[in-house]
Amino acid sequence: MKKLLSLFALLGLFGFVATPIYAQEDEAIAEDVVVEAENVVDEAANAVDEAVDVVDEAIDETAETIDETVELEWIEDFNSIFENEEVQNLLNEEGLTNEEAAGAIWWLFWILAGLWIAIWILALVLWILAIIAMWKIFTKAWEAGWKSIIPFYNTYILYKIAGMKNWFWYTLIVFAVWCLVAAICWVESTAYWIVMGIACLFCWIVAIVVNYKLPRKFGWGVFASILYVLFIWICVLILGFGNYQYEWKKSEETVVEA
Repeated sequence: MKKLLSLFALLGLFGFVATPIYAQEDEAIAEDVVVEAENVVDEAANAVDEAVDVVDEAIDETAETIDETVELEWIEDFNSIFENEEVQNLLNEEGLTNEEAAGAIWWLFWILAGLWIAIWILALVLWILAIIAMWKIFTKAWEAGWKSIIPFYNTYILYKIAGMKNWFWYTLIVFAVWCLVAAICWVESTAYWIVMGIACLFCWIVAIVVNYKLPRKFGWGVFASILYVLFIWICVLILGFGNYQYEWKKSEETVVEA
């Protein structure tokens, strides 16, 4: 019995000593597995980065090839102009070589491009000034300036300032009828085009009358109001930035001017 107990005691002592050793070995193995997994992940990430770089290079090379091809085709088309016999005869009469003519064409191209950019910049400046001028027109007519920058609502206020606010609703009704006819009838139908023509003509005439009456409310004469209709972009700036006072009377608020 003592021998059996001694044997169990030895086994227990061996287990107590061996368990930490095996645990350390398991932890070391687990750490090795984690390190190997991290290395595999890093290698995979590097492979993906390399693949992305390769794809980007291929895309860039393809784009460059396409650009070069298009440029060569454009140059060939441009050079084919000088192969025309009539063009060559004209250049010979003017005493110009192909290189001189090509240079003149390039200069003309850049001049036109510069003029095009200048026109767009001028249009942007005029558009900003027109917004400011319309703001001033609204404030002169005792309306809040912010109303001039609200789409649709600013049109109603403009009709109101011109003394034709009821006509705004008339044009809106005409537009609604046109939309209804467009929804019912086919675009190819005759009724659609007739209604559209009548609606556009009506709205166009009303808009002309409004633009004529608007400067009249600020003391402009007949001729000046006609100029306002014809050159509205310039006249809006004159009306907005000029020293003109709104001459509308309170008694006219309920009067509908045709």
